[in-house]
Amino acid sequence: METIIVLCLVVFSVSANTYTDKYDNMNIEEIMENCRMLVPYENCILEKQKCTKEGQELKSNLKEAIENGCAKCTETQKAKGKQAACILSHCQPGFWKEAVAMYDPNNNHIKKNQDEYDQATKCAVDCKKYKECDLKTGRPVGE
Repeated sequence: METIIVLCLVVFSVSANTYTDKYDNMNIEEIMENCRMLVPYENCILEKQKCTKEGQELKSNLKEAIENGCAKCTETQKAKGKQAACILSHCQPGFWKEAVAMYDPNNNHIKKNQDEYDQATKCAVDCKKYKECDLKTGRPVGE
């Protein structure tokens, strides 16, 4: 399931062997800490709102990346994906649950990549830093 998160925050376009590294320098921490930045990506992925150009590029490759275990991802994308999976699975549980239900409803890809999934989601993270975002308002839950 880590591949969902790789693609949620690092936007890719398909090339022959790997996704573009054009967005590998994207600051995931900055996006994850800011609901106004994060929620548009989440809602794009969940098909709840129109996607930005970057979000559409991300979404267009998401299913393939999940199905192939991120085989076309760069090493940077894989590392950032694990970091993002940790944060989102713990601090954005509403989004995480919806994304898993949408992109891996029978947990086929989680089962296939169980070790990677466990490593990415069984981690320690400070959710005070990464507040849960309300997908409707784009603000931290409770504000």
